[in-house]
Amino acid sequence: MNNKVLFLILAVLLSVFFLSKVLDSGKRTKSFNSELIAIDTATITSIVLHPKADNHAEVRLEKSDNQWSVKRGSESYAADQAAVSALLPSLAETKVKRLVARSSDKWEQYEVTDSLGTRVQVNAGTKSLADFVVGKFNFQQQPQSITSFVRKSKEENVFAVDGFLSMSYNRGLDAWRDKSFVNVAPENITRLEMTTPDGTITFEKTLNAWSANGKALDSLKMANYLNGFKSMKISTFDKLFEDAAPNYQLTISGNNMSPIEVICFEGKEKGTYILNSNQHENNWAGSDAEGLFKQIFADALELK
Repeated sequence: MNNKVLFLILAVLLSVFFLSKVLDSGKRTKSFNSELIAIDTATITSIVLHPKADNHAEVRLEKSDNQWSVKRGSESYAADQAAVSALLPSLAETKVKRLVARSSDKWEQYEVTDSLGTRVQVNAGTKSLADFVVGKFNFQQQPQSITSFVRKSKEENVFAVDGFLSMSYNRGLDAWRDKSFVNVAPENITRLEMTTPDGTITFEKTLNAWSANGKALDSLKMANYLNGFKSMKISTFDKLFEDAAPNYQLTISGNNMSPIEVICFEGKEKGTYILNSNQHENNWAGSDAEGLFKQIFADALELK
């Protein structure tokens, strides 16, 4: 076989090799994009969630004047701005680790069906920026890593991505609400008037000393009690279902502040309470005997 023939054979083989690479590259590019989600988060006006944890009840996060609110049906509340801000980085960029399935027969395995996953829709006005389903996650001990599985809503492919995405998206209405209850600088407080079923107690500050109905109080214990009002949060939301007079009431007064009123109702079950403050009137808190009720009322009664 002469050199000319060998050269022709080599040329054909090289042509076949490069052609297969080009075709394979085109095929992979079509089905695999390393950037699964990439959004300019400044353009987002709403994020619609259908969390599995809340039976897929729709939760809407909406932005207006750079403030987020959270809505479900006719309910509308101020959102926890920090919680929404923590969500946005995963929308700014989510990169694929690998393609794990190409067809719907694998969806249940990765929990990316409509019934097993959490659907997420991201919008800029009426324009859809992203629509995807977050499924289950896997934790690997060595090396420690968390992998989540995601499917674009109108596509069959399932992708593995870094991170615990279900922790970010699979959350019901209350998880997104602003949990603020009372927030006041304790050094500004000079007077507390508390009404209980047993009567009224007045706590007063005079020359840096506190008293209750004229009786001197331990300054350290009083300071610890007042510090609780610095950034008091709700752990459980509740609602008042009937009009009634409050069983307990507290008015907080002082310097550089408007009076704060906290009202408390006994719940239907013994040892349960429902509380509200005029600082955040839409936020009704549920409490047992060890929660906010103890922090606001029971602890104060132990000071006197």
